Amino acid sequence: MLPVQAHNRHVLIVEDDEDIRQAVVDVLQHEGYTTQEARDGREALALLNLRPLPGCIVLDLLMPVMDGPTLVTEMTARPPLDTVPIVVLSASMPMAQARQRVKAAEWLEKPVTIDRLVEVVRRFCGPPHGGGGPIRGRAPATPPWGIGKLS
Repeated sequence: MLPVQAHNRHVLIVEDDEDIRQAVVDVLQHEGYTTQEARDGREALALLNLRPLPGCIVLDLLMPVMDGPTLVTEMTARPPLDTVPIVVLSASMPMAQARQRVKAAEWLEKPVTIDRLVEVVRRFCGPPHGGGGPIRGRAPATPPWGIGKLS
């Protein structure tokens, strides 16, 4: 069992809303990252136990079956899962309250701009495969996932 390696360009997206989950996947794959998806914390935990570990996790907080705070608690108790940076992407809970319950490397509030999402993922996972660049510099005028914000 190895900890997260520097410049691991794989991202796990944990989000129960299929449209938002798919939009995040589309954005990150377009940028050159590989992705894996989970609809809730229980699915995410099963994927994390399979290895290899992702470079970061983009995590919603309020989900059925197992919510984000419970997933973080489970990860904290299971090295090396506790080494994976968590990027909270949520609008479900007041951020001040959520920060008291969840230890995360970064907090993004929905709606988030595409550029901000990519910037944060790049900080934890390194540059995407093929170098990547700002999405606005390579995407069509109207990206297939929307108009520049994920909500």
